[in-house]
Amino acid sequence: MTSSIPALLCGAAFLALIAHPAQASDMIVAKGEDDQPASASQTSDSDDSGTDEAEPGQIVVSAERIRGQVATDAPPIVVLREEDIAAYGVSSIQDLLTAISPQTGSSRGRGGGGQPIVLVNGERVASFREIRNIPPEAIRTVEVLPEEVALQFGYRPDQRVVNFILKDNFSSLALETDIGGSSAGGYAARELEANYTLFKANGRINVTAGVETTSFLTEAERDIVQTQNAAGSITFGGDPQSEAEFRTLLPRTREATLNASISRILRPGTTLSGNATISQSTSDSLFGLDSTLISVPGTNPFSVTGTDATVLRRFDGALARENKTSNGAVSLGFNTRLSIWNLSITGDFAHAESTTDTDRNADLSAINAGIAAGTLNPFAADLGALRGARITDRANSRSDTANALATLSGSPFELPAGEASVTFKAGYGRRAIESETTRNLAAGTTSLKRDSVNTGININLPIASRDKGVLGFIGEFSINANAGYSDLSDLGGLVEYGAGFVWAPVKPLSLSFSYIGEEAAPSVEQLGNPLISTPNVTFYDFTRGQSVLATSLSGGNPLLAKEKRRDIKIGANLELGLLERSALSVEYARNRSFDTSNSFPVLTPQIEAAFPGRVVRDTAGQLLSVDQRPVTFDRVASERVRTGLNLGGSIGSQD
Repeated sequence: MTSSIPALLCGAAFLALIAHPAQASDMIVAKGEDDQPASASQTSDSDDSGTDEAEPGQIVVSAERIRGQVATDAPPIVVLREEDIAAYGVSSIQDLLTAISPQTGSSRGRGGGGQPIVLVNGERVASFREIRNIPPEAIRTVEVLPEEVALQFGYRPDQRVVNFILKDNFSSLALETDIGGSSAGGYAARELEANYTLFKANGRINVTAGVETTSFLTEAERDIVQTQNAAGSITFGGDPQSEAEFRTLLPRTREATLNASISRILRPGTTLSGNATISQSTSDSLFGLDSTLISVPGTNPFSVTGTDATVLRRFDGALARENKTSNGAVSLGFNTRLSIWNLSITGDFAHAESTTDTDRNADLSAINAGIAAGTLNPFAADLGALRGARITDRANSRSDTANALATLSGSPFELPAGEASVTFKAGYGRRAIESETTRNLAAGTTSLKRDSVNTGININLPIASRDKGVLGFIGEFSINANAGYSDLSDLGGLVEYGAGFVWAPVKPLSLSFSYIGEEAAPSVEQLGNPLISTPNVTFYDFTRGQSVLATSLSGGNPLLAKEKRRDIKIGANLELGLLERSALSVEYARNRSFDTSNSFPVLTPQIEAAFPGRVVRDTAGQLLSVDQRPVTFDRVASERVRTGLNLGGSIGSQD
């Protein structure tokens, strides 16, 4: 046996550890013949604790690895150890994800604004609620993986994957309180939270209860003065003059939450987890005094000008909005190993109810009729006593969301360059919304439901491997392809497909490319949210060059179309060899979308000309209301380049 065998053994052991991190242990087999290259083979997970036996002329080396890593050809973008996590000074996994959001946001530009896909010990969880309150001290390692890895777990490749590897044994009881406020005063926030966490060999428990409140912040507390919509209007000195203390910049809120999660290991390789959460919140906002502009003809016997004039009258009592929301959700997750396959089944159900009460100006028809007839003094001190009852619009919304997804992943066959990996998925989803509003009685109750059935496949094939001697001059090279189909009960079929490759021409450098084509549907909320009218919203009227108070209409638009997407992403990751961990990443993404559903844009003259039916003005051109419900854009194109430098490790002596 030559002197190169020890080096070959060490290199093969390291290769096996990073190439098959999902295994509990790896067996490295090195041929003992003269200068023959060492070969590596992977054993399957086994509950047996026996020792692997070597064949004659072979040497067997067994090495342990960090349990819970993700088996993938794509290297992690970021790896955080315990000391790295502690440096962020956060109190939960949810806070940690917020702190590292620059690394977890998708470079593709799809889904990058929301949470990444979250795994625990390399396995799917039914809901992020299951782990969001776990303290960071319970985490052993965090891996941030590129978007392509999401395909292995049955998700679309539009979000990065974050894998939390937890400690085997951990317990904590924490009480946390936060008190905050603005430096200029007038605003305060308070939060109280209790958290209990327990990890043992057979599973984990996490229970969290919390209460959070914030106060009003009014325009008066920031010295904001609103100009009136009608220049030169006459005001009555006996009315309340200040609107600022009756208009809020930030609402008053109150929220209470209870979240409980449990996970159990039924047998080696099989886990069952569940989560339940309930929350209730209230939000109050103020929109100024109950006021109106009254037209007074010059012929009115009480006229002070002798000409047509406008009188601004303010009445006691602020216009207010109160929103009450209740949420409840449960989820279940099941993960097990079936021979060469990993089976994962998750289910999640959520119910939400929301009630919004919004005041609008009282009925002034009797006052206006009396002023027009000349029998009522528009400047009477007791004019407010003659107004009708204040009108309160109510909007109710109830939603139910149910999702179930099953994935089967494994390596059913082997190619000369390595094992092929395949993932099958099948899922069902249901989204139902019922909404009603007293503002639009003709519409009655809006009821929207969407049932979706989806299926898909992802396959990854190794083509070249330097270590296996297959096209070694290329380096490490693998290709992947995916296809999926969803059938939506309200919009029909949606198709998605994609392909790409991962290439490591030399060890410190890895390159990736992916092309994705898909169709996407507007959300049920974009289609069917209830119509809500909000008075006295500040708009800047670009046409007239002034800020005005106008009515804003929000809600759903049932005429939205399904979107077509065509995306390309190219990435490069270079290990720098500095400190313990260091890497430079560069990513380029190009997105093309057609028939996209978007929020109503800023009201410029060009937008008003494109959507003339969305804006209402009076005969003088004064802006009265803006319909801000979603609209369809013909196409949207974007390109982005993203670079990142990640460094980790110790500096100086650690004695």
